[in-house]
Amino acid sequence: MADLTRSVLAFIKLLDREYGFELGHADAHDALAAIHAIGVRSKRRFHHALRAVLCSQSEQIAPFDRAFDRFFGNASQGQRQPRPPQTKAGNEHHHSPLGGRREIHDEPSPAQAWQAMRARFSPVAATTDAQPAISENGLGKALVDASRLIAALHLGRSRRWKPHVRGSRLDIRRTLRSSLRSGGDPLYLRTFGHPRRNPRIMLVIDASRSMAEHAPKLLQFGYALSRRSTRARVFVFSTALTEITRALRRLPQDRERAILLSGETWGGGTRLGTALRDFAKTYQSRIDADTLVVIASDGLDAAGAGELREALRRLHRASAGIVWLNPHVRAPGFTPTARAMQAALPYVSALLDISDLRAVSEAAHALRR
Repeated sequence: MADLTRSVLAFIKLLDREYGFELGHADAHDALAAIHAIGVRSKRRFHHALRAVLCSQSEQIAPFDRAFDRFFGNASQGQRQPRPPQTKAGNEHHHSPLGGRREIHDEPSPAQAWQAMRARFSPVAATTDAQPAISENGLGKALVDASRLIAALHLGRSRRWKPHVRGSRLDIRRTLRSSLRSGGDPLYLRTFGHPRRNPRIMLVIDASRSMAEHAPKLLQFGYALSRRSTRARVFVFSTALTEITRALRRLPQDRERAILLSGETWGGGTRLGTALRDFAKTYQSRIDADTLVVIASDGLDAAGAGELREALRRLHRASAGIVWLNPHVRAPGFTPTARAMQAALPYVSALLDISDLRAVSEAAHALRR
């Protein structure tokens, strides 16, 4: 979302600086709100939404159209932008505003840039259903990681007295019953205790276009969790949230595994705040102090952070903790600047790299009481 916001703000600055539109902060806010409402799936609607907000006079329409084509390219009309002349090495040198020269290595055309932005930030569902496969490659490690997480997550002890090998309270009835095997001599004392409670794990996977590289591995981990624990539940979302726990457990274990997911669930746009709001509202009654919530997402959302903040506040209050997996954590100079990530940080127990699932069990171990 941050890249989309910067693109729109840069376009507004272009209108203000070179076309004399005299736009202010209120106009920028209205433009971003309009883009949130209609998305970037259709370039024509994107164009018309910005024009309706930023053009206050009919005389500004023609300059606006020229500026839009100049900034975003003519991808909707299938026109190709002329490429700048290249040197023999295939690179062009430009003078940097900071002095010196910088090299441009075959930069994408405005049409290509538009398609990339559209694919990443469109808040609408995918047009077709997907059938992602759970790879056999790496499944063994995923099963080990799932088992390690479950073992690390025995959080507290049960309040009820239950039969326990090393309990502190004598179970007279079971002791007398077992003594019948030894002629009435109570050779084996039976006791009650407070065993550790079985943990619950809620894995919520962002399967939108911006997470396409990482979602298959996360789905594999969700499959491993569903096989290792009956109290693990797996959810996926793109523009809508869907639980897939039962579908994962029904998959065959001896041949290729693939699961059919709708365009709202896999490969569409991102509605992170809405999905987590629905998750918190629907499943909060099943989340308690024995529940670890694991959210895997890059934090990109076309909407505001209000819904996300409220959802995480409710989950944080009800659960043992929230672990957030982000694919960019290990990137050099990473800072959680996306609005969604900034809203999430006060309620997240651990922010981890998405490729290191072993670290999840270490974070879970730190939550034990």
